[in-house]
Formats: sequence, structure tokens, C-alpha cells
Amino acid sequence: MALPPESQKLLLISTPDLIKELLNRFDDAVFAGLKDRPDGPEDAGHRIICRRYGGDPFICVALAHGVGQMAQQSVNESITEISEDDL
Repeated sequence: MALPPESQKLLLISTPDLIKELLNRFDDAVFAGLKDRPDGPEDAGHRIICRRYGGDPFICVALAHGVGQMAQQSVNESITEISEDDL
């Protein structure tokens, strides 16, 4: 059964309040985000980084590590190994 259109509206809230709400929905959670400043050059010095965690710090370390492993696996899957003949 589909929800009526008025129930599908997204309430727009500030980013800090959104992150706080997400962290409150879980016993342990990790959030990280990076955003390029729209008016700055494209070097790393002009990026905005946000990192937050909620809950048990040891569990959050494990969660963050798991996300890192998922990203590394994705990178590894996109790599094409060269043959010995190409060396």
C-alpha cells in the first residue's frame, strides 16, 4: 500500500541536526562526510570534513574499519592486473 503524497515529504533540517538524529537512531554509529567548497580551488586544503560517532568507541572503530574494508574491496575489484609480458 503506497503512502499518501503528504506522508512522503522530506522534512529539511540542518546538517548538524540530521547527523544528530541519525546517530540517535542506533546504539553505535559512525558518520563521515567530505564536501568540496564551491568557491575554493580543487586542492585538499579547501575541503570540508565532518566526522561523528555515537555509542561505544571500540564498536565504532570496528564499524569504521568495516566501511574502509568495503571501500578497499571496491577499489581492488576495479584494478586490472598487468601480465608478465607487459612488464
